[in-house]
Amino acid sequence: MPNIKSQIKRDKTNIKSAEKNQVLRTKVKGLSKKFRQTVDAKDTDGAKAVMSSYFKALDKAAKANTVKDNFSANKKSKAAKYLNKAEAAKLNKTEEIKSDKTVEAKSNSKAETKTAKTEKAKSVKTEKTKSVKTEKTKSVKTEKTK
Repeated sequence: MPNIKSQIKRDKTNIKSAEKNQVLRTKVKGLSKKFRQTVDAKDTDGAKAVMSSYFKALDKAAKANTVKDNFSANKKSKAAKYLNKAEAAKLNKTEEIKSDKTVEAKSNSKAETKTAKTEKAKSVKTEKTKSVKTEKTKSVKTEKTK
């Protein structure tokens, strides 16, 4: 137990700030878990709402120096990335469902166009090699004549 009056006052403020910091940290952790759960449940609209409150809590905690600014920025970045990845996966699944229906109709025409493209590429490649060989022989003949 301190005997100095200023130290007694300082202890009281330390206890108050520790309690306040603990509340803020707990709120940030809770919102982080809630955000992850809503994203994992594929509820992107709900996740956006939770993400907003999560970002707000992170900003408050950083402003009160409960957490460092970089901690807050890194958590925000990771949360946004996590949500974007989940939304992209959701979009890809809907595109896959749509494309599965059209793939059957396009599969025959795709195969025909693919073989035509490869044949065309082969013919272009052989033409290029022939033209390169003729250019080399012309240049060799002109050097011999000089």
